Amino acid sequence: MIARHRWTGIVAAGWIACACDAASSGSPDASMGPDAPGLVDAGPDAAPPVYTPVPFAGQYAAHRVLTNRCDRAMNIVGSEPAEPGRYPVAIFLVGTSGIFDGPGIVEHVLPALTKQGFVAASLQYENSTLFGAAQNCSLYQDNAECMVRNDADYVDGERRSAIAQLCGRAKADCSKGVVVLGHSQGGMTALQTFRFTPATPPADEPMPKLVAAAPMGVGAAGYLAGIRVINLDACMTADTIVIDKSRLLIVNGEHDRYFSVPGVEPAGNQVPLETVTGRHCAVPSWDCRGATGDGWVLVQPSELTTGLAVHDYMHDHGADPATPFAEPNWISPDTTAPWGLYSTARWLRAQIPE
Repeated sequence: MIARHRWTGIVAAGWIACACDAASSGSPDASMGPDAPGLVDAGPDAAPPVYTPVPFAGQYAAHRVLTNRCDRAMNIVGSEPAEPGRYPVAIFLVGTSGIFDGPGIVEHVLPALTKQGFVAASLQYENSTLFGAAQNCSLYQDNAECMVRNDADYVDGERRSAIAQLCGRAKADCSKGVVVLGHSQGGMTALQTFRFTPATPPADEPMPKLVAAAPMGVGAAGYLAGIRVINLDACMTADTIVIDKSRLLIVNGEHDRYFSVPGVEPAGNQVPLETVTGRHCAVPSWDCRGATGDGWVLVQPSELTTGLAVHDYMHDHGADPATPFAEPNWISPDTTAPWGLYSTARWLRAQIPE
């Protein structure tokens, strides 16, 4: 248990970069060619946006790496529907060194989630740890725990965890569901949130319920120059993640160099995705989803405006400098392929019980 202390000050909102990938239609044990068009889904992928985003800001007590306590004041940037009602919550986490309140998050990611009927938030957290051995399951889990619960939540009216803060908003109803998504370190941290149970809220407030996840750019083994520098077997394999696999959708870029197995990876770069989800498809495959849209997808170069289906494929690499979370096809509401931002938001909304 991480020690939690009283804290004051502004909390900086952190984000986890989202790395999703290719979309050719397919199913387990079915192979799709690399030039196949993006899959157009019925149901949730066809639902039009209907809500009007209104921004908000807040703070929470985040994990402090040096002291291993949930006592570092950090910020939350968010967006919620202007329309009357109470809505489920979506939490987005950027990746290593990502800016939780950057233009791509504020102008694209949060509005896309809110338009589908979420109170959406991007959390600031200590995400500057370099890619390598310093990134491990303990780090991701410590950060995730402080987001989900704090021993002082609701004591004397305090709300310290991000969940307690967000679920206390007038527009939020976390009993309808909380979904998480993020990129790279953010995506792996998002998956760890399911290991923890939120503190019990006051009697007149419903219990928060984590229901689904859509991480991008993730895997159980990270490589640099062909050498494995990250081992996440204890928290990022199908046997060690704690989530209903039917509520999990992962997207990676076809050429994600961080999670490709050097010299071994088959066409399609699907081994990392199969390791995390436990879902296997014929080689090569780019879309390995089940009947309800769960599973994994690889983004292909031909589907992106810059042709760069890499670890951060959702960034606009055609801009100078490259703009995070602004790849034109990824942010377009007209992109029907399952790796698109709006398609992901619709899939997450479909996981919320009506």
